Amino acid sequence: MGMDLDDIEGIERVDREGMLDVIEKFPEQVGEGIKLGKNASLPFDFDIDNVIISGMGGSAIGGEMIASLFKKESEVPIIVNRGYELPAFAGEKTLFIAVSYSGNTEETLSCFKEALKKKCKTIAISSGGKLEKMAENGDCHIKIPGGMQPRAALAYLLFPQIEILKKAGVIPKVDLAGVEKILSHIRERLKKDIPTAGNIAKQIAMDVYGTAIIYGHGFMEAAARRWRQQLNENAKMMAFDFGVPESNHNELMAWEGIENEEITCIFLRYEEEGSRIKKRFKFMKEVYEKYAGGVEIFAEGGDKVSQLMHVVYIGDYVSNYCAVLRNIDPTPVTLIQKLKKKL
Repeated sequence: MGMDLDDIEGIERVDREGMLDVIEKFPEQVGEGIKLGKNASLPFDFDIDNVIISGMGGSAIGGEMIASLFKKESEVPIIVNRGYELPAFAGEKTLFIAVSYSGNTEETLSCFKEALKKKCKTIAISSGGKLEKMAENGDCHIKIPGGMQPRAALAYLLFPQIEILKKAGVIPKVDLAGVEKILSHIRERLKKDIPTAGNIAKQIAMDVYGTAIIYGHGFMEAAARRWRQQLNENAKMMAFDFGVPESNHNELMAWEGIENEEITCIFLRYEEEGSRIKKRFKFMKEVYEKYAGGVEIFAEGGDKVSQLMHVVYIGDYVSNYCAVLRNIDPTPVTLIQKLKKKL
C-alpha cells in the first residue's frame, strides 16, 4: 500500500470528488435531518397496523437501522421492503415510507404506485425526481438536499424517518440531541487532517486487506451491513456482513475449509450485548484469528442511536481511507451506472 494517509495533498488527489469532505459534514447533517422530520406535516390519523419502509442500497439502510434499533419497543411490525413489489398485507392501516435519494429508483417507484392503489398512508423522502411528482397523489413528501451520493446522505434519509415514527407513536420519543454532539466529538479523531498515530479510522484501514467480513449483533447487524456497503461502494472491495448468533449456525463452518484466503474479520460490538453473545464473539475470535486478521470496535455513546451512529461513522471513514490506500476515488460507482443504463 503506497499511499501515505498523512499526506493530505495525496489524499485529495485520489479523493477527486471530495467524499471525505462530504462525510466530515455528517454531524451537521444529522441536525438538519432531525429538523426535516420535526417539520413534516402528516395529514392522516395514526391508526396503523404495520410500517413498510421501501428503498434500495444506501436509501434502504436507514429503514434497517430503525427496524433493529426499535425491535423491542415498536408495538407494530416495521418491515424493510427491497424490490419491486409490496407484501400482500399492505393496506389502509399500513404506514408506507418510500425512500429514494434521487427520487428515480425504479424498484421504489414501483412500490409507491402499488401503495397508492392499496390506499396505504404514504410518506415519500427524496431530493426530487419522479417520486416527488408521484407523491403529489400521496400524503406527504419530505424534500432533502440534492447533489450527493445516496450513501453520503444517510442522515437526511434516516433521521426524518425516526422523527415521523415518533410522531406516529410507533417508536418511543427518543431524544436525538446527543447524536450530533457525539459525532462532532468523534469527527475530531477521524477526519483526514488527524495524523494516523491518533486516527483510529486510518489505523483500521491499514489493517484491512483481502476480503472483509463484518459481524454484528442486534442493532449492530445494521452497522455491519452499512460497513459492507461502504467498503463495496467506496473502496470497491469485496466484503460480506453477518449477524450473530445466526452466523454461528452456518457461516462458522466455512472456517474449517479456509486455506490461503486473505480475510479481515471486523467485529462491531457494544457493551450491553448479553453474556451469551459475548461468549459467541470470544469463541469466533479464537477460531478466526488462526486464519485471518481481526479488528474489534466497541461503540461509544449513552443510547442505542448514538452507539449505532458512532460505529457507522467510523466505517464511513475507514471505507474512504481503504479507497485512498488503493488509489481509488471513492465517489464514482461506474458499474452501478452501467447497469442502470442497460435497464
